Amino acid sequence: MLQFYSGLTEKDRDLLVRHLIMPGEIQQAEAKLRGHGIEQSLAMLLKAIGCQMIPEGKSENPMGSHDPNIDPETMQINERNPETTFSTDLVLLGENGLPRAFVVGLIHTSDPGQFGVDKSSTVVTIRRQVEAFNASQQQRSVELWGLVDGVGYSENKTGTIDKMMPALHCMVQNHSLYKAALRAHSLGLTEIRGIALDPEFYSAQAMDYMLRSYVPQDVKTIDWSSAAADDEVVVMAGRAKLLVSAS
Repeated sequence: MLQFYSGLTEKDRDLLVRHLIMPGEIQQAEAKLRGHGIEQSLAMLLKAIGCQMIPEGKSENPMGSHDPNIDPETMQINERNPETTFSTDLVLLGENGLPRAFVVGLIHTSDPGQFGVDKSSTVVTIRRQVEAFNASQQQRSVELWGLVDGVGYSENKTGTIDKMMPALHCMVQNHSLYKAALRAHSLGLTEIRGIALDPEFYSAQAMDYMLRSYVPQDVKTIDWSSAAADDEVVVMAGRAKLLVSAS
């Protein structure tokens, strides 16, 4: 192969790289960005509603930082230990600066394969650790959230998404990013005052279900055309519009 390549003219080498090598690398980079791109969208939303998180720069560069590693005994960020710690893509912090929720990114745009099955099992294991920690605490608890999206799950629902759903306190998709904001509101990490779901996306039946299932009682349902008050800001979140306290 090297002998063949060395015998090519500079023009032919350029054609070989552009038509055979670069497309594969570009496709791989685009697939990776699709997964991290949704993580960035979530981080941008959480930042817009006033949440504190680690990594801090996730909203600007979703692939610019190493994933935080969590000690399951203390549920705090620690140095990576392959025998004990677990990794997470995003950590939401409480007012005391301690982790309040861990977000794991589980985006599959193609067949998850064995990697997806193994990662789904890891999510179940993490939930057990979270439950054990919460049971041992009186004044602090943590949650496990999942950013779960992608057509790849249709290839193996039983071994992946069906197994993970019961293990997540909050499961978010690209269209339902608002669920993360509402959950953060319930944890006291932000103040959401109102929500409107996109009537062009949701049917009346689907809208009613989502509102009943995920909107806390102290968050009012508003019309899509509703404007914010002077002390509120409008934040778009997936297929929803949120009214958020500006204070």
